[in-house]
Amino acid sequence: MKKILFVFAMILPLAAFSATEVDGVYYDLDSNTQTAKVTRDASGTYYGRVDIWIPSSISFNGVEYRVTGIGAWAFDNAVHLTSITIPESVTYIEESAFYNCSSLTSLTIPNKVHSIYDNAFQGCSKLTSIVIPKSVTYIGNGIFQNCDGLESIVVEEGNPKYDSRNDCNAIIWETRLMAGCKNTIIPDGISSIWLSAFMYCKGLFSIDIPDGVTNIGSNAFYMCRDLASVTLPSSLETIQRAAFAECYSLESVTIPSSVTTIEMYAFGNCRLKTVTSLIDSPFAISDDVFTISEDAILYVPKGARSKYESTSGWNRFRNIVEITQKCKTPIIRYSNGQLKFECETDGVDFKTMITDPDIKAYSSSEIDLSATYNIRVYATKSGYDNSDMATATLCWIDADPKTEGIENGIAQVRANAVLIQSHDGILRISGVENDTSINVYTSAGVMVGMAKASEETTSIATGLRNGDIAIIKIGEKSVKVVVR
Repeated sequence: MKKILFVFAMILPLAAFSATEVDGVYYDLDSNTQTAKVTRDASGTYYGRVDIWIPSSISFNGVEYRVTGIGAWAFDNAVHLTSITIPESVTYIEESAFYNCSSLTSLTIPNKVHSIYDNAFQGCSKLTSIVIPKSVTYIGNGIFQNCDGLESIVVEEGNPKYDSRNDCNAIIWETRLMAGCKNTIIPDGISSIWLSAFMYCKGLFSIDIPDGVTNIGSNAFYMCRDLASVTLPSSLETIQRAAFAECYSLESVTIPSSVTTIEMYAFGNCRLKTVTSLIDSPFAISDDVFTISEDAILYVPKGARSKYESTSGWNRFRNIVEITQKCKTPIIRYSNGQLKFECETDGVDFKTMITDPDIKAYSSSEIDLSATYNIRVYATKSGYDNSDMATATLCWIDADPKTEGIENGIAQVRANAVLIQSHDGILRISGVENDTSINVYTSAGVMVGMAKASEETTSIATGLRNGDIAIIKIGEKSVKVVVR
């Protein structure tokens, strides 16, 4: 493709390079809309530059142009480029815009970008991290192909949806990125992961594909050799040819019930130990969809074993085991004086136990009031096993501590309701005012975690185990909870 462009430029140089140079950056100008997009550099000065700053607007011949795009092949083979600043005015990045920028190590995409086209970052071999805003709704083919060093793709702002995931996937803030968590979270709004999008991204460790994605294209994650964890959404319908082929570190995968097509070699040469299929009525697949070892186990819905044993492709598994359906663990929320429970399993009933340590008989002269509720809830449904127990502590933190200790009269004390939940050593705290300091200690007074409260839910990894007591200091207030 590059040779064709070169020949075209030699024949019609004015047509190929009709760009306007402003402060060392080249633009295509649209006088009708008064917009500009960054374009290729006719003189080759991009190629030797290490740092480029693009303004949000430029002035040419007395006319102001707003910079709204990065054009096709704009920084093609700028192999010395290590840093580039893209303005917030940019809304799209065209095909191969940063092709083979092999020295580029990081890049922030503005939060108004809605489209990233084919091969936009192909060959950016030193790119280790990239921030993609939730505004992006279109990702083209092969955008990260041959990005060998890519370890982390992060949604720009914390999304509460991800706060319930396990360790690496739970905390998607910059601190976790800097800690080296090789984690990929694809932003909401994407409906399809296109052809070769992450092909040869050898540093990727985990992928969390959000609800709404219906299609994973051919070779989308081909040869992601360190990929060990994949979460496929319940909206997924098609897994195209070789989508996850040669992902040698992938040992387990769950196929959602929504999937209707799995093409050839989709998981070829993956060393899968377990495949869980939630499809009730299996369709035929080719024999090379899965590379099946003798001890590999296929888990299928209850009552579906005989169907899988008689369906082409699936029947190559020697070990087919029926699974018992289980209700998903409930999510606990609190707002406007009400506890609310949610469950991903439809039609469940919630069984709740709430205890208040203050409600009991006393005989001593002093009583410590904790103003807390300990909440336990599980989901149940006919034909399903009960869910795991979800637990939380609900307490109230005085917003104005100086009202404490009033002896005469009745004070109206303004308080914030705080909900504290724990899972696998991670505390999730909601209801705390933004930027409030939160410190977590063991019962022996050893600090095991700290954070500044966010506007939504604050997650703090503590390393505490089930049954351990955590002392959580929120501002000047301390709350004691048992880790679950």
